[in-house]
Amino acid sequence: MFVTCGITGCKTKDFIRDAVPYFVMMFLLLIVMTYVPFFTTALVDLIY
Repeated sequence: MFVTCGITGCKTKDFIRDAVPYFVMMFLLLIVMTYVPFFTTALVDLIY
């Protein structure tokens, strides 16, 4: 984040504000993959 803001010249505050939806999406995906067994075992079930 700091390197990107340093290279592009954007303010860190603006970068964080724009990145919040991506962090929320990653957090929700982490919760789903942790607590819903179908998503974590689907690929293994397809192979074996």
